[in-house]
Amino acid sequence: MSLQIFNQAPGATVFNSDVILHGGSSEKYGLIQVRHHQGNFPPQTFEVNSNHFKLLVHLVEGENELIFTQYSGKFVNGVPHYDQASRYKPIQLIYHLYYRRMVENPSINLCLLLAKDSPGVFDSPKNKINTEGNNVNTAVRKLRFGARLMEAFMTEQMRRNGFGNRCFRFTEEFSYDSLSSQERGSVQRETVKVHIIRMDQTVAEIQDPNVAQQNSDADNPMGLFEWAADAIRQYIADNPHLESFKGETPKASCMFMDAHWDPNQDLILGHAALAGNYGKLRLTTFGSQGLWSWPSCYEELYSALSDCTRTDTSVCANDCNKGESAWEAATISLGGFLDVIGKHLYWPDPSDGIFLPTYSTLNRSFMSREFPCKRTGELGYEPVLSTDECNWSRLSIMRFLYLPGLRIPADYHDDTIIWNAREIAEEPTFIGVENRSIFVTSNTGIYLVEVHVDGEARAQLEFQPKRSNNGPGPQKELKLSYSDLQNNLDPEYQGKPMKLVILSLGLKQLVVESDIWEYLEPVHHDFGLGGGMLEGVSTECHGVPRADETGIIPIYGPGELSCIRVYHGDALDGIEFIHRKGKSHHHKFHSSKSSTLFGNRTQDYSDVPIYDGESFVGFKIRCGAWVDAVQVVTNKKVTPWYGFADGGHGAVIEAPTGYQLVALRGTVGPWVNSIQGIYIRR
Repeated sequence: MSLQIFNQAPGATVFNSDVILHGGSSEKYGLIQVRHHQGNFPPQTFEVNSNHFKLLVHLVEGENELIFTQYSGKFVNGVPHYDQASRYKPIQLIYHLYYRRMVENPSINLCLLLAKDSPGVFDSPKNKINTEGNNVNTAVRKLRFGARLMEAFMTEQMRRNGFGNRCFRFTEEFSYDSLSSQERGSVQRETVKVHIIRMDQTVAEIQDPNVAQQNSDADNPMGLFEWAADAIRQYIADNPHLESFKGETPKASCMFMDAHWDPNQDLILGHAALAGNYGKLRLTTFGSQGLWSWPSCYEELYSALSDCTRTDTSVCANDCNKGESAWEAATISLGGFLDVIGKHLYWPDPSDGIFLPTYSTLNRSFMSREFPCKRTGELGYEPVLSTDECNWSRLSIMRFLYLPGLRIPADYHDDTIIWNAREIAEEPTFIGVENRSIFVTSNTGIYLVEVHVDGEARAQLEFQPKRSNNGPGPQKELKLSYSDLQNNLDPEYQGKPMKLVILSLGLKQLVVESDIWEYLEPVHHDFGLGGGMLEGVSTECHGVPRADETGIIPIYGPGELSCIRVYHGDALDGIEFIHRKGKSHHHKFHSSKSSTLFGNRTQDYSDVPIYDGESFVGFKIRCGAWVDAVQVVTNKKVTPWYGFADGGHGAVIEAPTGYQLVALRGTVGPWVNSIQGIYIRR
């Protein structure tokens, strides 16, 4: 007779305080009591169903000795009942895990937002109000425990995908904890900090249908998100000592306390499931409409996820028609909040994973059996295996992998990972090279290439961490050929238009549209080099090509490149390449010069001399609907910006190793609308 843990090896190190353990038992049914390290947390009880169990264990910093003991018994009305008359002897397993807090990683601030005249209550049925209340204190307890469940889910998902026990973390404080009802709030430990913040808006304003996200006729559907951002920024200004809000991009996940279900309008008011940037703030918003169904502590986990009581829609929302019973409401609400927190961290929605409605099965991550589901009519089943659970897609996991908030100790010793990437990152750029290939460069490193066909990612190239996964690490230079990418696709997708999404450290992304493969045809020209016909390849087009085409403008001429003259005002007007005949150490441009012109000459220009021993490398540019500004790059200097330095986004026109930039082409009207480089192999 024995117990076995499947998902965490003995002595494993984890980086969050509450962890899901999957296991098996030689006995088909029973109850497992978990005794925590040195009695630092009250004993908890979990079910065994068809020889399988799932435990949620609480850890203290450092080494933890956990004692798992299986007895005969079962849950009755959400409460464990042990069979004292059973003949089988208890089964025991002693297990060790190590917990290390990653306090050096940035955290997510969990916030509860209240209207300035809020009564401080959330929607809840009468029976729940009578047993647990629906005030701010209850909301805080539920949010704290919900945060621990989300952290535990994240750890298990990253582990399953082979990336160790990585996890985002919520901001903590040393305070009286509420994770166990047995402690009655009398024990202090590191617990999730819930920031309670008053907004400038009234309850009536927050519950205005015109700001309700689910109202298709709302005239201000972003209003709640913007009000939340204003409240957070004012809170930061009023509390400058809060370390968790410092840094380049503070993160806040917010719940509106005053969300309210209006059955007469069939609408959830004061709710907006949104995520995005607001200035430097990364923000998530969600409503409290399902908070009544969440567990608030360990002892309520089983009862919350087994409660088949029908949702009273006269007072509580059946959100998206997926919360018809109490346990379904808990799953759809907690899962929905986790969904927007995922978006909050960064990515567009992948084709599957928890960002689609699979979070309606989030209960399966914590339970070894599922109870009857009113939404589907299913009667429930056991055992619930890991393959039955909801999950983040592989692409979602890869987008998480290199985020600073998910670092593990090995990452800090990985020389392929740039940890100030967010501060220095530029968008990846690419050029076309021989054999229908592109050469992609990134100053911070590319970690994922998604291959999209028919609107979804059908294959990917992963560059896993060097230190923790024995991978190559993020790549600063990458050659991608059409034929190799096609070979990564299943046969049904080969030969169709193929788009690439290329992600680099620092939350930068390059999209290579499907038509790029059509214009990766070689360019034949002498490029002013006097050596006969040569083969070159164009870079991507920067700006918008909507004016007259320039044709091919060689950079080099009959003499040495002597000076680059940039014509500019509030945009780039033109670039002239001036050549001198014979060698000279001075730069006077008289009759001995020749030049080639890309764009227009104007009265406003800046000269960039090219001295002996100095060679031209390329340009850094700012562009959007046109080319706003350029910097000239040589092997010895980078000039100031010429043009409007704050316009558009950044890009680079430079030759990769083994190639030389020899010409420009683009479109020009009153100013330069678009620009491309042309490269040849040296």
